[in-house]
Amino acid sequence: MSLKKCFIMLSLNTTQQEAIDRGLFGEIGRSFMHIQEIEPGDIGFLFNLDSDALIGPFEASSKPGMNLVPEAWDGKYPSQVHVKPIGYLKRIDDASRVLNSLDIETDEFRYDVRVPRFPVHSWDKAEKLLAIIQSRGTRITQADSGSSKKDTENEEIERLQGRIPKGLEKILHGVAEKERKRAVKELRDNLGVSSELSEQEIRLLVLGPAGVEPNILYAIAKNLGLEKDQLELRLDYDKNKRFDVTSLKFSRRYSGILIGPIAHKIVGLGDYNGLIQKLRQEEGYPIFEELKEKEGELKITKTSFKNSLQKILDRLGRQIANQLWPDQAPVK
Repeated sequence: MSLKKCFIMLSLNTTQQEAIDRGLFGEIGRSFMHIQEIEPGDIGFLFNLDSDALIGPFEASSKPGMNLVPEAWDGKYPSQVHVKPIGYLKRIDDASRVLNSLDIETDEFRYDVRVPRFPVHSWDKAEKLLAIIQSRGTRITQADSGSSKKDTENEEIERLQGRIPKGLEKILHGVAEKERKRAVKELRDNLGVSSELSEQEIRLLVLGPAGVEPNILYAIAKNLGLEKDQLELRLDYDKNKRFDVTSLKFSRRYSGILIGPIAHKIVGLGDYNGLIQKLRQEEGYPIFEELKEKEGELKITKTSFKNSLQKILDRLGRQIANQLWPDQAPVK
């Protein structure tokens, strides 16, 4: 077999089995720019964020596309590529450590799990990962390869079995599906901060010293639908001088950046006069909002944080809606 590139795409316990059953890898919409170079024949692996496990090997059987199977994962992961297993599927645990040993760049994601910074890698990484998973991996079966959405629903029914009248389960599932469709329509009609954003794994970086305590910033974010682990606060002015802005380029770690007071010269600016100029003029960086007071001064206050956070969430919401419904008029 002639090896080409290697690609590693992400999953959760609740999405992994559907990926295997459908022969389809999928990620959120903004990941599409990172997977476009995948070609049929490239070697793929599925990285489970919940279990820190790597499953494979797979082979890409199509080029990547948006919404190749629109109904997959209820439309939450539209950046997709068709795959097929290569022989028996195997699983290796402690995948973060394995990837690190191969010098694959990773970012800390959550729960001390590190994920590949980029999904596509060179053929030599494919060769090494194939050797590792074939020699050390444990063969998996459908029973232990993950939990699909249907499995999760059935577990919930079993948990409530003694409290649900016999024959009511199908009715309840029908009500739940109608409610989901209603919520999606409401999102489309009145787009703003919603549960859809949280499901898309929004993660924001905040740069600059704050005039308020971090707990207040977390509380404001929570009121707008974000959990604490969806914000990364870098509030030390001097430490931010050593922050390498190039680490943000084409990274899957952050959805957006909120920028307060920051030094004009930080690592990685190149010929640009400042961070904001670089983010505006170079492609490949997350969207950003400046944390400004009414007078135009960069300053992190309760008001500037709330207003800028609302703006960036609205922008992310529009991005998500346009990715989920590309055949409809763009949301502006």
